[in-house]
Amino acid sequence: HYIGQVGPGSRARAYFDYLSGGELGWNRMPDAYDRFVYPGLDLSVSSDPDRYERELVAAFPQEAKAIHRYFKDIRRTTSWTTMGFIEGMVPRPMASLLRLAQRLGGRTATGTTKAYLDTHVRSPELKAVLASQWGDYGLPPSRSAFAVHALIVSHYLEGGWFPKGGSARIARTFEKGIEQAGGAVRVAQEVTEILLDDGGAATGVRVMDHRGAAVRERVYQAPVVISAVGAFNTFNRLLPTSGRIGRLTGPTRRTLANLGTGASAVTVFLRLRDDPRSIDIDGGNIWVNRDLDHERSQEHSASLLEGRPHDVFVSFPSLKSGESPHTAEIISFCDAKAFQQWAEHPRGHRGPEYSALKERIAHGLLELAESAVPGLTDLVDYVETSTPLTYEHYTAHPAGA
Repeated sequence: HYIGQVGPGSRARAYFDYLSGGELGWNRMPDAYDRFVYPGLDLSVSSDPDRYERELVAAFPQEAKAIHRYFKDIRRTTSWTTMGFIEGMVPRPMASLLRLAQRLGGRTATGTTKAYLDTHVRSPELKAVLASQWGDYGLPPSRSAFAVHALIVSHYLEGGWFPKGGSARIARTFEKGIEQAGGAVRVAQEVTEILLDDGGAATGVRVMDHRGAAVRERVYQAPVVISAVGAFNTFNRLLPTSGRIGRLTGPTRRTLANLGTGASAVTVFLRLRDDPRSIDIDGGNIWVNRDLDHERSQEHSASLLEGRPHDVFVSFPSLKSGESPHTAEIISFCDAKAFQQWAEHPRGHRGPEYSALKERIAHGLLELAESAVPGLTDLVDYVETSTPLTYEHYTAHPAGA
């Protein structure tokens, strides 16, 4: 879905091109790369930001001033956030100037997305539309910083691109770059500990090597260790939580506990028996909502389990990548607590009640998607459903975040 999708001016895209020597090709997504569907409202996002702004004003003429301000604030806040990145890379005198500039523009950036919209926008419909892309960063408007929202919106203001051959090509590109630089990629290595010397410096990692019939313990020594498994796993599972290191990292663990986890989701993966372009699908993403409320996650999770999802994100990866067979994905955010009663059971052995729940969820997601994509159900050849337990199993992210 969005994994692998980048904006036209993306640093990530330029980096992938560099690593692959230009071998990683890109498909441009359709002009309307996102479509927002609400009761009585169906709005597509143009890859031309000026056109998108004009279309919003045409749909909400009474909010013209707020819309113009919104686009200005999106760009200003993105610049504010970029200054924060640059601050750590420049000489100290220049960093001081950047910090001063950030203080002057920080109030908007560090407030929540909901607070910004409540302050500047009157129309509930327009608030819902402008917040629609919160699914890209995983927190609803009341919990997300406007700075993060602005980064995502500005990133896609001029449309989206997707790797030819699918998002897995990005991983292959990283592997090629690593190996060309003299490095090696080791798969099926479950890291269990970051090793430290007496002074507390990281010296390597201990892993369980799952290649082959028997699991073997291995140690890899390294002058620098970079953990990309998330802050929670790094500080709570891979580093000591007691002794001197435990005391030094205690404040970080408490901060992480206060922050909590991001949202999780259920996903229905579909294999299609025919090209979705036969039902007028062009490869753009579709966000479908039953009402204008992006909050109330517990209530929305309860209705999801009953087969009545509040919202779905519909994506067609095969059209984006140019691959076959044709596929689609339907995603809906949820509270992982709803699935905790099956957490202790191994994957594939969670019983008939869990299987029936997944079937009910899949039916509900497909039904809501069908309301915006007529004919999708008739194209379905095979269905597979994942839950927060699936995500936690494969990624080790707490609560499938």
